[in-house]
Amino acid sequence: MTKIAIAQVNVRAGRPDLNYKTMLRYMHQAAEAGAEICVFPELAMTGSFLGQAWSSPGILHECQRYSQKLVSATTATGEMAVVFGSIGLMKNQNGVEQPASAIYVAQAGRQISSPSGNFNVKINGQNINFGLLTEQQQQPSAPIVLRLATSFFFHDKTPQFHQSFAAFAKTYNKTLVYANHVGVQDAGKPVYVYDGGSALFSPGGEMIAAAKQFAEELLIVDTRAENQPIEIAQTDSTETLYQGIVNAIREYSLHLGVSRAVIGISGGIDSCLSACLLVDALGAENVLAINLPTRYNCDATKEIAAKLAQNLGVRYEVCPIEQLVNDTADALSAINLQMDVQMLENVQARTRGAGILAAAAAAFGGAVVCNGNKSEFTVGYATMYGDATGYFAPIGDLWKCQVYELAKYVYDTTARIPIAALEIKPSAELSDAQSIEQGKGDPLCYAYHDYLFRSWVEWGEDISDTLTYYNDGRLAEVIGCGIEQLNDLFPTRKSFMDDLEHWWGLYKGLAVAKRLQAPPVLALSRRAFGADLPESQTGCWLDGEYLRLKARVLAKDDHLSL
Repeated sequence: MTKIAIAQVNVRAGRPDLNYKTMLRYMHQAAEAGAEICVFPELAMTGSFLGQAWSSPGILHECQRYSQKLVSATTATGEMAVVFGSIGLMKNQNGVEQPASAIYVAQAGRQISSPSGNFNVKINGQNINFGLLTEQQQQPSAPIVLRLATSFFFHDKTPQFHQSFAAFAKTYNKTLVYANHVGVQDAGKPVYVYDGGSALFSPGGEMIAAAKQFAEELLIVDTRAENQPIEIAQTDSTETLYQGIVNAIREYSLHLGVSRAVIGISGGIDSCLSACLLVDALGAENVLAINLPTRYNCDATKEIAAKLAQNLGVRYEVCPIEQLVNDTADALSAINLQMDVQMLENVQARTRGAGILAAAAAAFGGAVVCNGNKSEFTVGYATMYGDATGYFAPIGDLWKCQVYELAKYVYDTTARIPIAALEIKPSAELSDAQSIEQGKGDPLCYAYHDYLFRSWVEWGEDISDTLTYYNDGRLAEVIGCGIEQLNDLFPTRKSFMDDLEHWWGLYKGLAVAKRLQAPPVLALSRRAFGADLPESQTGCWLDGEYLRLKARVLAKDDHLSL
């Protein structure tokens, strides 16, 4: 068979100059190792998310120029065939040239074309046949099949991909090569981290080589050797998810020129997890943690924050904001504008975020990180210009239950997060109504609402679907929460619908505006807020279908009361 090199490179979107240098280095390493085919990922020369650069003649010209430059560079790598992804110009139905993903095959300084997607090259006197697996070519006839990809990470993705590739190799009796890249790219919102996971599968459907996730690597496999199969994981681990976020923070910050970060740590689980991620990504010396208490913050959470900072070895400062909040209220009172308790809750959040943290970031030479999670972003349980402030929201695509899962992983493996943070009731601590000492906290029951919100955001269900499942007695089963939560939370149908309409109204209402103004979110699911989930501010409307169903459901309560 063949000696194959898979170059799992870090791709910088819109920087063909940097990508060319990386690819040239790996190409030479592959040739020195005696590889006969060197495979790079899809769009390795250009990246996927280029924004307006896709329509910029200058950028497109540079991408094509560097692609041809790499083709010419294969004169220095002997007879080795090089396969890589870049941008090509293709004519649409109107005969107009448009940029599109293209795959280049080069050998000895010349580009090889094949309309069928199957290639026959002579290397060391031996004919080697390989084909490209693309959307246009689903079943290449060659014995070696190359799948060039630009596939970003989401939880549980890589095992699913590996299993499907193994099935393909076995079904069609092919050697299948999967080449993916690493790095970070963004569509403005959200930010995507690429996990690599490049691999080679035998005609028997066994994975015989795999690259590391989230790291550059030149994977070289001699298919003539007796390669031992590698077990395909059934699911991505919590460790993989954690490392994915760490890599995303590091890479995204590097792209933006951010080397230091400022984070507000309250002692709550979100800021505890975010602080650990920042330290692992940027280093403890580059993280400033600030606790910003008022009279509503209890001793327990303040102690958690201090202990966390000590465990992480970061600079830790305490900056009380009570007087600043009072000064704001007094200033407005002087012009005959009075603030109620809820207004003052938002003043606290904005004093922390847009006030102290933003100024501290400037003084520290860094940027503020947002601690918001997906549960909060879904219903706007955050304050604009307050806790929704930051250059990046690394846990913004994690449901609260997932935040706890990752925090538990950190505690179990390093004990850096104090155990009290995992046990204390989650609360924003902005008023007496959220007093942890009195057993109060957030208005959300995450063991139920996380699953409800997920069905809306990630599955595309609407309020009518939810009420239908509830009316049929199948809601807990469909969304995946426990039946106990439903029974305990909602003793009557009306209480269920009041809660349902409250959160649906926020999700479709003001929360949209908040999400549009929120920091870029790291995508960790198939549907993250941003480009994956385009939104318009149309407001919340309960249509006739829902209102008719609601009337029927409430009628059951009326009947039972009789």
